[in-house]
Amino acid sequence: MADWAAWRAGFVEKYCNTRWKNKWLRELENNRQQPGETVDAYYARFKRLVKRVDINVNQHKRLFIKGLLPHIAPLITMQTPATLAAALEKTQAYEEGLDMVNEVEPRKRKGKKKIVESSDEEDEEEEEERKPKKTVFKKKKKETKVTFDPAHNLDDLAKKFEKMQLNLIQKMEKLTTQVNQQPNYRNRGNNRDNSSQNN
Repeated sequence: MADWAAWRAGFVEKYCNTRWKNKWLRELENNRQQPGETVDAYYARFKRLVKRVDINVNQHKRLFIKGLLPHIAPLITMQTPATLAAALEKTQAYEEGLDMVNEVEPRKRKGKKKIVESSDEEDEEEEEERKPKKTVFKKKKKETKVTFDPAHNLDDLAKKFEKMQLNLIQKMEKLTTQVNQQPNYRNRGNNRDNSSQNN
């Protein structure tokens, strides 16, 4: 064990110079959770970068929250988690709640499958029960999902508002051209009255 620690220290001293450490620190500070990326995937990347950089443990929580999606970070900050682990737990709970609202199915894990012993009749019943669920799931995919991403909803609302404004402008222009194309009988009648009075 001592040999390994000495070898590692020598390797780090020789190959991990200040230039590399600065690069890794920049990567850590600019590390952001990508849209659609799970919190667990973001956390794994975050932990890998933290291992490379020698920073104070108290900074881990701040950098982790800073890199979360913009609509998640304020919610986690409001909860004032004491440690990085607490911040991760709260973020995972938020993501789980969002998945529940959006009816997102959990991803299947790659690896060993669970083997359960049962009779042949039970297997047939389970297969029959599974078939309708699959068709129902396909129907759910076609439905539009409601997302509670404030940034997304604001952008969507702004786009709809712009479309409404464009439609209103087009209708106003159409009405204006129609009004301008109609003969102006009132002004003609007034001109006739004025000409008869002048005579």
